[in-house]
Amino acid sequence: MMHLARDVAGPCLAPHGSVLAVGALDGLHRGHQALLARVRERAAALHLLPMAISFEPLPRAYFSKVPLPRLGSVRDKIEGLAQAGMQRLLLLRFDAALAAMPAEDFVHRVLLARAGAREVWVGADFRFGHQRRGDLALLQRMGAELGFAAHALETHLHDGARISSSAIRAALTADDFAAAAALLGQPFCIGGRVVRGQQLGRTLGYPTANIRLGRRVSPIQGIFAVRVHGVAASLPGGRSGTSCARDTGASLPGGRSGASYARDTGASLPGGRSGTSCARDTGASLPGVASLGMRPTVDGREMLLEAHLFDFNGDLYGRHLTVEFVRKLRDEEKFASLDDLTRQMHRDAAAARALVGLPLSATA
Repeated sequence: MMHLARDVAGPCLAPHGSVLAVGALDGLHRGHQALLARVRERAAALHLLPMAISFEPLPRAYFSKVPLPRLGSVRDKIEGLAQAGMQRLLLLRFDAALAAMPAEDFVHRVLLARAGAREVWVGADFRFGHQRRGDLALLQRMGAELGFAAHALETHLHDGARISSSAIRAALTADDFAAAAALLGQPFCIGGRVVRGQQLGRTLGYPTANIRLGRRVSPIQGIFAVRVHGVAASLPGGRSGTSCARDTGASLPGGRSGASYARDTGASLPGGRSGTSCARDTGASLPGVASLGMRPTVDGREMLLEAHLFDFNGDLYGRHLTVEFVRKLRDEEKFASLDDLTRQMHRDAAAARALVGLPLSATA
């Protein structure tokens, strides 16, 4: 069971003490997974609560003048941390007040008063507090005075290079999905609830499951061969079967998106899988072809993920699906006519079928 809180103010979430992981935790890559595993191990050894502190929006996005791509959604982070065994999550709203908070105040008000820290684990390059003045050395100095320990996890490498969210975004931008998967520890995926669209794809012979990204900026755009997970496992109405207890009534960015968030009632998240995980309990996935972008031919105004599932005929509205990106086929293009677009869709479908080992269909 993982309890979720959003605010700096409030009662201590771990009155008997916690072992903390603190960081942005975008994408929950292999380095993050190692950090969380260490926290879980230390909490078990010390008989304390394993807990994570993270931030939404991401601090780098808050300070950026342009929208920045991210690897996972808020839902992905929450469900991934629950799956990793965290029993508490303090998901702080990163705003002007938090950005201006001195590092020493963050230690007193957040790590100690709110989280009950007995041991704090961070990444080697972790910075916090106003103007990023807080670091591991400050944590260790204050910990020696205030009764908690602070450690940085050793840097995790892949092929001699540091594993980081920035490296994963760079791999995705270069269309190197194998490298991104090696750093993430799983294929790169985007999940979300299927919504009704213009149904243009159905008119053209390619019905699609449409997932809105909202304000989230994707690190990739274009046309892709994909595998879609959750078609069989999703419950009616788009529920994923997971829930998470939280101690505030405020909504999360991006909405509930298929997960159930209750007040502090003890609702559990048993075995909840990450929204970025492409592994489903049933092992079932369906191949397809997907467009991720602005749909320039039809003057689209929002980022949309449209996935056509091969040899599938069913109602997916309201379901929460996860789309695994196998390979990029091409960039988005603006076609002169819908006929030109349809002909290209035939070629895209044929290419995607070949990549996943399916025979050509009558329309592809």
